[in-house]
Amino acid sequence: MRIDKDIYISLGLGSLIQNMESELKIQKLEAGNDSAYLINDKFGVLYKYSTLSSSPWSFIFNLSDKIVLNDFELKYDEYAAAFVCGPNCVGVIVKSELKTLIDVNNIENSRVTLKTFERGSLSVSGSLGKLKRKISKSQPWNRIQNKLIV
Repeated sequence: MRIDKDIYISLGLGSLIQNMESELKIQKLEAGNDSAYLINDKFGVLYKYSTLSSSPWSFIFNLSDKIVLNDFELKYDEYAAAFVCGPNCVGVIVKSELKTLIDVNNIENSRVTLKTFERGSLSVSGSLGKLKRKISKSQPWNRIQNKLIV
């Protein structure tokens, strides 16, 4: 449903804005996928969302999503996927991590799953494997702020 998608992407964008101390330029991209955004003219973000209120949250990357990620790869040094996990949290996975989870060149659907872990973190697994370290769900953008600064 379109209303759900707008609400959840707004939550994801809000988490970005709330945690940034510098100016942000956010542009919605018309890349055949209405969940693709460009931050400060240099950092691509693909938003995925789940309406489930509790862990685990699974996200499917279809061909359209993979085309966007391949486009990001060609145009920008850095990009990320932002996973809006119901109303609870946002998990952010950067390019290098995403490549260990899914094969963006495979036209088959791929899956990424986030699960609540101890101390406010998320464990992340995908079709190709899992991340070795946990990611923050309380301040998802902090570790990549320097890549977003104008």
